[in-house]
Amino acid sequence: MKRPNSFASFFGQEDAVGYLRVAVRSALARNAVFGHTLMLGPAGVGKTTLAASVLPAELGRQVQVINCAAISKAEELTRKLVTVPEGSILFLDEIHALISEAREHLLTLMEDRTLTVVVPDQEPMTVIVPEFTIIGATTRVGNLDAPLRGRFKHSIRLSTYTDVEMVQVLKWIAESYDNLQITDDAIAMLVEPIHGVARMAVTMVEACIDTLYGNSGQTGVVDGAIVTDTLSRLGYSFGLSSHEIRYLKALGQVPSGKLGLATLAAMLDETPTTVEEVYEPYLLRSGIIEKTGSGRKLGPQAVGKLFYV
Repeated sequence: MKRPNSFASFFGQEDAVGYLRVAVRSALARNAVFGHTLMLGPAGVGKTTLAASVLPAELGRQVQVINCAAISKAEELTRKLVTVPEGSILFLDEIHALISEAREHLLTLMEDRTLTVVVPDQEPMTVIVPEFTIIGATTRVGNLDAPLRGRFKHSIRLSTYTDVEMVQVLKWIAESYDNLQITDDAIAMLVEPIHGVARMAVTMVEACIDTLYGNSGQTGVVDGAIVTDTLSRLGYSFGLSSHEIRYLKALGQVPSGKLGLATLAAMLDETPTTVEEVYEPYLLRSGIIEKTGSGRKLGPQAVGKLFYV
């Protein structure tokens, strides 16, 4: 499925899109290079789509994409930075994962457009690079030091989608498939388990398509029955995923009702980072669990999630 490539085709994130519209119009009116931009927010809410699809199209610029987690040496990033065409966009996904030396090279470039290039058997030389736009995306802005954060002209925060926005996203996704119809009741049933994450909306619609074709071998309509079968097949209950259910069951086993992160991770056979990034985000946002000084505990919205007892 193709990503949206214009502000008009991008649903949700109205504050972020409104801000970017003005900034894009300003850059185009002045024939200026778009300012460095930092995209903040949880995974799956549109940072990559805005940075690598919508903004390049709206600005009429080329884009190159680098996953910063794949950069193991500063020289790897430097070699890429010196080849970026003037005026284009360089999208640094997971910018928080850049190693410290690479961050220093990036900071120097953003400060004065210079880079120190090391050539074998020669003295290091300083080069001036053409002006271009760096767009960084991160789910962990706290892992970026203040000098680097301060070099971004635009800081755009994206959040999870509201239920109303998610209905729009689901309808757009459905329309992007040929010969597929999703009923309104099916869309309404999908909103809660998607947890406001656009990327999950795509995954869930594709899972429903698999159910439709896999069970009947026919094209046609994704209705409430197809959604019910799909959610059951994927292990969803009470609008929660199988890993969220495992988490709550683990928490519910403790008489005190509180568990530390390390203990929870051990019970789930996961790393603490995985628990924080995969298991907990929606449970915390929705008030199903709470963080306290002595550990995690069930929150007020856990009432009715009776499977953990």
